[in-house]
Amino acid sequence: MAPSFLADVSSTLAFFESIGVAVVLQRRGRKGSYVEGWPTLPVEAALSVTREEASLGPINVAGRTGDGRAVLDYDGKGIEPKAAVEDLLPQIGGALIGVVETGKLRPETGKIGRGLQVWVAVTEEVGNGYCSAIGGEVFSVPHLATLPPSRHPDGSTYRWVVGPRVPSGTFDLRALGLVPDKPAKESSRRTGTQSRKEAAPAERQVEFERLFTTAGVLRGRNASEKVNCVWHDDRHASLSIDWSAAIFNGNYPMIPETKVQSKAMRTH
Repeated sequence: MAPSFLADVSSTLAFFESIGVAVVLQRRGRKGSYVEGWPTLPVEAALSVTREEASLGPINVAGRTGDGRAVLDYDGKGIEPKAAVEDLLPQIGGALIGVVETGKLRPETGKIGRGLQVWVAVTEEVGNGYCSAIGGEVFSVPHLATLPPSRHPDGSTYRWVVGPRVPSGTFDLRALGLVPDKPAKESSRRTGTQSRKEAAPAERQVEFERLFTTAGVLRGRNASEKVNCVWHDDRHASLSIDWSAAIFNGNYPMIPETKVQSKAMRTH
């Protein structure tokens, strides 16, 4: 294993431990984590497992948002990330934790360059979801944001362009309108349809995502999407999930953990 990778990942883990943020394993070159129960895993336990795996070879790591830490994911949808973030940083001031350069902007954005994720200490949670003001998503309750020195699915490496640093204050996302759109307006990655449902309360979004993570379905970058069903041999994506509204398969409401599998099976 390259000494530089181990040094870089060790530095990332040490920093996030210092500010009380859990860092968990991700699939190498892919989105999502295979660590069961990551939304509520204690910080110490998450870091212990991640350090052990990192000592064995290159891995991807992701920081968990929530508990006063949020990520603004500038994805280039109608907004040029670099210019927008440069304008934002003076307003964030001492609440800034850092800025991460992510993967190449997707062709449909019509822009050239890379996405940016801004880590910030916040005064309150505003949920997770697409925010037209930044051309990407806001994550202020449990969500995984990939960290350096992870590898992006496009083959590039995540890197810090500002920070990381310990915040000296907090920032009010609502003051600048940096909150998820309601109703959510982001497009599904697979279908291109739009979600116009009211966003569920933050605590319901967290529980909904936890239930599906346990079932093996990981949240993508969009608030609504269609994925392959994990409960039968799905040749084509047939499971519709609206993460922001916390509903799935034709507007069924979130249901208790013991019924997630049986309910989904009855709809196929």
